[in-house]
Amino acid sequence: MQKFLDNGLAIAGSLLLHAVILALLFAGFSWDRPAPAPIRTTLKATVVSDEAFRLADDDIELSPAPAAPPVTPEPAPALPPEPQP
Repeated sequence: MQKFLDNGLAIAGSLLLHAVILALLFAGFSWDRPAPAPIRTTLKATVVSDEAFRLADDDIELSPAPAAPPVTPEPAPALPPEPQP
């Protein structure tokens, strides 16, 4: 009889615990929260065929990068004359 009572208490405790967990989940859930507004974007694009792309690529002339101007070193500052004794 004691074993039956222990099993019954365990089952009742488990059911009560699950009921409390479900009640907390439903209480914390906000039913009246408005849905977020959808984000609308506009995409502006131009479709270019492969042939037009190849023709445009052939028209581009590759020019060498401009040469950097030569760097001139700054003159060292002049030392003041030493005093004579």
